[in-house]
Amino acid sequence: MKTPTMIVRTALAAARLRAPLRRVGVRALASASGSGAPTGTGENLTLTELDRKWQAKWAETRPGRSATGDACAGQATSEPALTKETKYVLCMFPYPSGDLHLGHVRVYAIGDALSRAARMQGRDVLFPIGWDAFGLPAENAARDRGVHPGDWTNMNISQMKGQLKDLGIAFDWDYELATCKPDYYRWTQWLFLRLHRAGLAYQADATVNWDPVDETVLANEQVDGQGRSWRSGAVVEKRDLRQWFLNICAYQDDLVDGLDTLTEGWPELVRKAQRQWIGRSEGAHITFEMFRPDDSAATTDVTVFTTRPDTLSGASFVALSPQHPLSRQSAAQDVNLAIALESIAGAEGAEGVLLPIKARHPVTNEPLPVFAAAYVLSSYGEGAVMGVPAEDERDARFAEEHDLRVPEVDSTAIDADTLAKVCKPTKTYRLHDWLVSRQRGWGAPIPIVHCDSCGPVEVPESQLPVVRPFDQQEAKAWAEDVTCPSCGGTHARRDLDTLDTFVDSSWYFFRFCDAKNDQMAFDPAKVDHFMGERGVGLYIGGVEHAILHLLYSRFITRFLHSEGLVRCVEPFDTLLTQGMVLGKTFKETKSGRYLKPNEVDSVQEEDRIQVWEKMSKSKYNGVSPVDLLSTVGADVTRLGILFATAPEAELAWDDAALAGHTRWLKRVHTSIEALAKGDPDHRGSAAADAELKTFLHKTIMSVTDQVNTKFHLNVAIADLMKLSNALADFDTASHRLKVEVMNTLVRMLAPFAPHAAEEFWEMLTNGQQSSVHDQTWPKADAAIANAVTALNVVVQIRGKKKAVLTIPCEPEMPSQEALLEAAREAVRETLGEDVVRKEIVVFPRKDRCIINLVI
Repeated sequence: MKTPTMIVRTALAAARLRAPLRRVGVRALASASGSGAPTGTGENLTLTELDRKWQAKWAETRPGRSATGDACAGQATSEPALTKETKYVLCMFPYPSGDLHLGHVRVYAIGDALSRAARMQGRDVLFPIGWDAFGLPAENAARDRGVHPGDWTNMNISQMKGQLKDLGIAFDWDYELATCKPDYYRWTQWLFLRLHRAGLAYQADATVNWDPVDETVLANEQVDGQGRSWRSGAVVEKRDLRQWFLNICAYQDDLVDGLDTLTEGWPELVRKAQRQWIGRSEGAHITFEMFRPDDSAATTDVTVFTTRPDTLSGASFVALSPQHPLSRQSAAQDVNLAIALESIAGAEGAEGVLLPIKARHPVTNEPLPVFAAAYVLSSYGEGAVMGVPAEDERDARFAEEHDLRVPEVDSTAIDADTLAKVCKPTKTYRLHDWLVSRQRGWGAPIPIVHCDSCGPVEVPESQLPVVRPFDQQEAKAWAEDVTCPSCGGTHARRDLDTLDTFVDSSWYFFRFCDAKNDQMAFDPAKVDHFMGERGVGLYIGGVEHAILHLLYSRFITRFLHSEGLVRCVEPFDTLLTQGMVLGKTFKETKSGRYLKPNEVDSVQEEDRIQVWEKMSKSKYNGVSPVDLLSTVGADVTRLGILFATAPEAELAWDDAALAGHTRWLKRVHTSIEALAKGDPDHRGSAAADAELKTFLHKTIMSVTDQVNTKFHLNVAIADLMKLSNALADFDTASHRLKVEVMNTLVRMLAPFAPHAAEEFWEMLTNGQQSSVHDQTWPKADAAIANAVTALNVVVQIRGKKKAVLTIPCEPEMPSQEALLEAAREAVRETLGEDVVRKEIVVFPRKDRCIINLVI
């Protein structure tokens, strides 16, 4: 039996050999050991051919198929549905524009990787896809081309569906849906009727936002801070129309408070954006009496909202929004004033117009000037504020611009009793009810009939879906002289408006749970199976949807919960917002003109700049996924976009990185070929086996953590790359263990590079096992992963590092004396004739030792 000193000296010798061999001597060592080292380059692997091969086979065998998925899609299944642990992974469904862009590739590659990993872990995974297919873009594109928007949309869906399949995204196409299909919007209309019966859908005369380019009404949420349409960019006009609204404000407190339940699963940026949009403020209403200086007897009251009623003593003016009724009333009596008001509409600074009225201070009775001010929003509070320039920065800028007094706020000037009499505690909100009427043809028709005798009457559910002719003239004829469902009169009229497309997308995640049900919108039991109390397990999409889509979905989910149809109160348990994909962009330095790729080299370097910007045709920086699929294949495209950075970060796309992923997959292929030629009986080194096995289980733990919790898929892929390198680094390991490592590597590679992994699995198993995507996800052994297989020993003399040793801990942990003996041996030449007076041994970690020799 070896002594501890002999063990350490043997280990030290091995350590001295192993360090350089891991970089330059692996092949020679493998050859000497007879373990069958990898040979060749893998150039016989053609990745684009693997795409075609395996996609054709998957179309027949459908690996990873879930029993519940069959049941939800209306397919026969021999397995009991609704029994397994579930995982609902949902990517925001796309608008069918006709071609995928890299933003699509990113979101669906993320979702596919996570859903594939969940399936392999034994979960019943729901990973559906559909199309957000109604709306103005399709209508405008179809009009420009002289075709029906339905034909245009269906053509685009077919094209994008083919591209998604070429990418290898494992959607279950059996319960694909499109919001423009009658079998979907039938249930959108059903949802509207339930809202109507609950008193949450109503008609009102309203001054609305009119987009003169798209010729439709916009919700307040669809008008940006500059008063422009969120879609067309046109300056929005104001018109008075009879419109349909959904009373989202009935849930405004619940929507704010509910954000506190999402602290673990939602990004703080999104929760903050929702809070700001709802804009709940606690404060007080204070009433100011308004009068005209030339007629002080004719008065009207204006209520202002303030979060600081204690500053009332410092009020020196009142500011109204340009849309406030008193602003408009004043403008109606003065053409010049009307022109002035128009000029400040949409401004963001201290612009304002003095109105011919005064406000009486509610405590001092002092007359205060009244302005229409650009910084006062009609959508906040009452559209009126009291100006306290000594305490508020915006009021101060306005007062400076208009040469107004800035009185100090004196907390003793108004006693508490008086203040309490003029201040009414209240809450105010920026949120307004959701305007859902759209004066367009390509949308879900509103299922209401207008009767002169009965008023608005619901279309009976048995008559749904209401299908509206797209042509405007045909639609007008279709709408006239219909039978009233209530009184039977024949001169009723159908509602010609269609619903905002955000209504379509506010509930689609419920429909996916029961996509082919033609008797109800969804079976509550199936929704409960996949969503339960917590909603969709993982929702993936762009941060640009942080407000509108998510807010409306939260509102509709709360309504359906109140109706007893779903258990969840929040629609999405975990929200993953992926960053934007940026393209390499070249611009002329002086003009800022974007350069085409063939122009870049003709412009001197000092006359051009390179920046990373959102991909766009107008910037000539786009990259076609179709081109990537045809050149490097689906797996390299997926690896390129997943490995570049964490999902939530912006991604600067660079084609040059793809070559490295191609080389890596080919190296793995070569390694598998070499393993097939190796000696199955080669036992190898026990120390190498122990260290490689620890490395393997650490990798399993890390990759599993990433796909289940952290979602940093770039880290997971990096771990797999390290594991593949370890097969070469630990070349003295046994053949059996190396096969086990490769087997595990390929299974964990499957979610990220599904075609290559399927090919590799076939090679490893000689085609004798089912698809790699039907295999079980590897499980880490914590004891092995956390085992100390080697000590990192730092040897110091008088505190200065002189040597670093890697000493194996197999078959047993070396004693302290053995470690000291190895340390002395390592620095013998450095010590020379010096005498070691003291030896200090410290273990800062269980796998690290510091030995300091004092001379």
